Amino acid sequence: MKNFDIRIGTQTIDNDTEFILKRGVIHKNEIVINKEESSKEFVSTFKELVKKKTITISSEDAIYNDFETLTKFGFLTISKNQTLKPLLIVEDALFDDVKSYFQEEIEILSSSEFLLKKDIR
Repeated sequence: MKNFDIRIGTQTIDNDTEFILKRGVIHKNEIVINKEESSKEFVSTFKELVKKKTITISSEDAIYNDFETLTKFGFLTISKNQTLKPLLIVEDALFDDVKSYFQEEIEILSSSEFLLKKDIR
């Protein structure tokens, strides 16, 4: 799974028959994607990308290579999956206070939970 984002500076135009992607000022690049010649899956997924500015696609999807190609041309970028939370290890006495302060924003472990004496030996 990869997250594809519309690259900053890329202008997207969505009309009835085509998608137009434009980049650059001095060295202008433009690509026109004909909706009628594209698969329905690509068109619907690309519309969602234009709307949300980001989309997640599996490498198993038939349209994956199309999005990889648009990335190689410089119209899209790949963003890292932001599902991992930072980990904070705190002293046992502070655990409850820190946990209530951060709530679900980060992963919090007490030092005794993280490092057990049997692991040290």
